[in-house]
Amino acid sequence: MSDNHHLTACPDCDLLIDLPPVPLDYNAVCPRCGHVLYEAHADSVLRGLALSASGLLLFPLAMFLPIMTLSRMGLIHAGTIFDGIYKLFSSGYWVMGLMVLVCAVLAPLIDLLLMFFITSLIRLKKKTPYLKTMMRTLHHIRDWAMLEVLMMGIMVSLVKLKDMATLEFGAGLMCMVMTLLCAILSQIMVNNHELWEQIEALSTNDYSDDKNIAGMMAYDNH
Repeated sequence: MSDNHHLTACPDCDLLIDLPPVPLDYNAVCPRCGHVLYEAHADSVLRGLALSASGLLLFPLAMFLPIMTLSRMGLIHAGTIFDGIYKLFSSGYWVMGLMVLVCAVLAPLIDLLLMFFITSLIRLKKKTPYLKTMMRTLHHIRDWAMLEVLMMGIMVSLVKLKDMATLEFGAGLMCMVMTLLCAILSQIMVNNHELWEQIEALSTNDYSDDKNIAGMMAYDNH
């Protein structure tokens, strides 16, 4: 097996595959079941950095700006995401409120933060032992990030309330849509395999530098 090949297991059928380098804009497909193993995108690090930074800028606006304004019989009420979470807790729905807080706020925020720090460190070629831990955490936290489920809940509420009152879309809804797009595109357009390769390259360079320093010290002692 060549040094630039990597053994990988297909997540669908568990076939162990000797994965060669994949040209840009091509996909590596499992020969047994057809599952896409690897999508070679150009500038995954830069894309991840741009999308995560944009998502982080939009996230607080999506959480604290009004999602919609409801008018009925002269009464006007504007609601935000955090208003809804507070209402769940204050109404005694602790479990549901906690689930919304974790899956729709904390997990997506941690997802964007991890992607931003990982791509920033790789871009700056900063060697840190925490990069691998952050990548593993990013993989697991995405199972809990359900910003799209919250967006679907908002859309269902808009459909049900449109015949009961006058609705006006707020700036928070637009920021929510843009944040969701940034989160989705960061998973589609960023190749995690390439990120792992960049982290491995940083670790290899770090190991080579240590060997060179040790060799120079041994030479000086002689």
